[in-house]
Amino acid sequence: MKKIIISITFIISIVNIAVAQTNLQYYLEKGITNSATLKEYQNGILLSNLQNKIDYEENLGVKISLTADYLFAPYLNNNGNIVSTNPDAKAIGYDVGITNGGLYSALINIEKPFYLGSLQSVITGKNETAQKQNKFNYQFEKHNLSKDITEQYI
Repeated sequence: MKKIIISITFIISIVNIAVAQTNLQYYLEKGITNSATLKEYQNGILLSNLQNKIDYEENLGVKISLTADYLFAPYLNNNGNIVSTNPDAKAIGYDVGITNGGLYSALINIEKPFYLGSLQSVITGKNETAQKQNKFNYQFEKHNLSKDITEQYI
């Protein structure tokens, strides 16, 4: 009985070792898939592509903006009236002749860059350099990761 238990245990351990052993390619794929550093470099590549598109769209056309301001200037101590054309002599506030009860202003801004070509080429060059650096770092880290996993496998 003792010999049967020992031989069954031995056979099970040999089967487990044979089944548990996987090839190097499996570990390389899992290491590359689960590497946080490689994912960070991939995100950097995508971010530089997106930033290039954003910069192009921002500098492409005319920018129009509208700014408005309103200042409500009430009178205090005006016999119960907040604003009137004839404030009481004891009223505290802005002069009716100047403000008419408030100050109003509006401003329209139109902005068009003159040297769009040179500006866009500089920005695009900066983004492409960042993208190339991220691609190089990705390949370099992938190579180092493959080397480390292979050394540990051996």
